[in-house]
Amino acid sequence: MKILTIIPTKLDSTRLKEKNILLLEGKPLFHHSIDYARASSHQVDIIVSTESTKVKSLVPKGVQIHNRDGNLCGDVEVVDVYLDIIENMNETYDYVVCLQPDNPNRSNKLDDCLNYMIENNYDDLITVNNEYKRSGSVRIFKYEYLKAGLVSKRMGCIRDDAMDIHYQRDLDRLKVKEIIMGSPFGKKTFREVYQKRVGWNAGERLHENSRELLSILIDHTDLNEGSKIFELGSGGARNLHYIHQHFGMTDIHCSDLWEEATKREMTQAMRKYSTFYEGDSEDIINYQVMTDLDLFLTSDHLMHLQHEKTDYIIKKIMSDWRPKYMMMRELKKGYEQSQPQKLFHNYNQFLKEYDLISDTTSKTGESYFIWLLRRKK
Repeated sequence: MKILTIIPTKLDSTRLKEKNILLLEGKPLFHHSIDYARASSHQVDIIVSTESTKVKSLVPKGVQIHNRDGNLCGDVEVVDVYLDIIENMNETYDYVVCLQPDNPNRSNKLDDCLNYMIENNYDDLITVNNEYKRSGSVRIFKYEYLKAGLVSKRMGCIRDDAMDIHYQRDLDRLKVKEIIMGSPFGKKTFREVYQKRVGWNAGERLHENSRELLSILIDHTDLNEGSKIFELGSGGARNLHYIHQHFGMTDIHCSDLWEEATKREMTQAMRKYSTFYEGDSEDIINYQVMTDLDLFLTSDHLMHLQHEKTDYIIKKIMSDWRPKYMMMRELKKGYEQSQPQKLFHNYNQFLKEYDLISDTTSKTGESYFIWLLRRKK
């Protein structure tokens, strides 16, 4: 299958000057769209359409350049740019893929978009953002329809959460990992096999982490055999086993993405006493609210979630869950990374409703802090 990819890359921008050539992860913004197209398994020809000599000088080898006429710059319909290219071409293609360069972090692979379009027999496919408004991150036409100048009779939509960059703050937000390119979350990252690495049969360092958390709880809380505890993203409930073993409580709750795989990595005691909730952490926080918790625990978990999701979870814990104690072992500021995904979040929000009664650096890793908080009276 032959694909023509068009990337309209004008230099001028009214809101963010020369945005299409601003650097993101060491390369001009429009290069991310070129990389996206090149990742396809199909035969792809790529054209960058621009009026700018500055843009042309940055076009990599193997990519064609379309000299855009001045009357196709400014506030014009971008479809007119596509038509101008197609009308002057002799070669034929099966599909024409159009990629806006200011949507660099697309959440759907190009081949997946093409397959979706073919399966549904669409003439025209366009992405929508998370509010289901057309974003233009990806638009695909049947070549024959675009060549004939036809506006789609059957347009399909596929959701894509790429950030639309218009201002410097948008680019800064992307750079500081509000959205990390190429870093999937949830089940895309943490497959079932991951539970073997973090459950009861994990390495000694993770058991040291668990014993360190227990030691802080022993020194600073009044937990006892009647306490009710919950861990978000518990893996094989290794932390909970140590806590149960010392305090003796049996009202234990935990969550993770894979129930069967997680329970296989639990101790017999945890399989017996814990109530497990399978699902995304935000969904658990929304639909499994526990208002009588003595301890809410997260360990090496929130750092793997998006900023917006974690911010929501923190606010929901304080407004609806309101546990007596809140314990976290998470990544410190300044140690963020994109592969694998690890983020620092605004945990200071908790201090509005909670007193910080223990604040330490983890003995097993200086890049991690451990907080123990108690709800204010």
